Amino acid sequence: ISFYPTANVPYVMVEDVVVAREQRKQGIGKVMLDWVMEQAQRLGCARAFLESGLRNHSAHEFFEREGFRTCSVVMMRSLRDGAGP
Repeated sequence: ISFYPTANVPYVMVEDVVVAREQRKQGIGKVMLDWVMEQAQRLGCARAFLESGLRNHSAHEFFEREGFRTCSVVMMRSLRDGAGP
């Protein structure tokens, strides 16, 4: 998690929310994400961003339930073998 409270429009970047497969659907991810959003608001952040893999549909559904919407496309170019998606 990275907070950028001094940016022109203050924001937080959620880089990873990981819950063990056998513990999913128990509200753990929501508790973690709620904590991050509370901290971001306390720091004056106005926006929250995250990145999720193209095929991680269950994560997309979770984040959408939590109010996130697609706002951009992230692109990557592999510079060595085995570094691609």
